[in-house]
Amino acid sequence: MLTSQGEVRYARNVLCPETKEGRAKLLEIEKRKIVAPLDDYLGVSGLPFKMTRLAMLEVAFWGQNQCSYQRAEEILHKKCGIRLNDDTIRLVRQFDICRGLPQRGDSFFAIGQK
Repeated sequence: MLTSQGEVRYARNVLCPETKEGRAKLLEIEKRKIVAPLDDYLGVSGLPFKMTRLAMLEVAFWGQNQCSYQRAEEILHKKCGIRLNDDTIRLVRQFDICRGLPQRGDSFFAIGQK
């Protein structure tokens, strides 16, 4: 998981119903195929690009303020220590953060950043 402070690695259990009916019910109710309780607790379930919202905002900021996504890639690495390719920066920059993400905040990863 990429945060605005760098990469975080963690191990977690992922739960999936055993039966086809159970999987269908989970998809109907939760709109997802698996449940990762730790991801839910940390507020990172369903995040695209394996990044927190704050990291996405940082990438989008640098991506829009450079003459190219390649330049944004260089600056993100130099200023933030974040290594991404220019295609990922372009995708993050074009992503609609208001419509595409769950409503929960960056609770765990925002600690110490405010």
